Amino acid sequence: MLSDAKARKIKPDDKPMLDGSIKGLYLFPAKTHGQGKWILRFTSPETGKRRDMGLGSYPTFSVKRAREIAFEARKLIEMKIDPIEDREREAKVQKAQMEMPSFEEAARQVHEDKKSGFKNAK
Repeated sequence: MLSDAKARKIKPDDKPMLDGSIKGLYLFPAKTHGQGKWILRFTSPETGKRRDMGLGSYPTFSVKRAREIAFEARKLIEMKIDPIEDREREAKVQKAQMEMPSFEEAARQVHEDKKSGFKNAK
């Protein structure tokens, strides 16, 4: 099992380190000693193709945090949901919600449009 001490010693020319506690969780070395990126390798339950899901960088995301994220992704895979596709769908929903005006903003816009319409009708 990958420990924080082992992860801190990762060098740029090392092979990816398998975590061992979560299936498919690897720490890939970065160009700087002691840094890397977390990747979860899995087969998509939606397409049947192998996927590599980025989980963040080390040491920003600790071994413990990477395992937590990978565990959540594995639960989605067990439910036949591709975690990458799920993340993209969630991002689209959040973007749409951010672009959607609040009730107050929409009401003000309708009010302005009505006022403009009355001025143009005169």
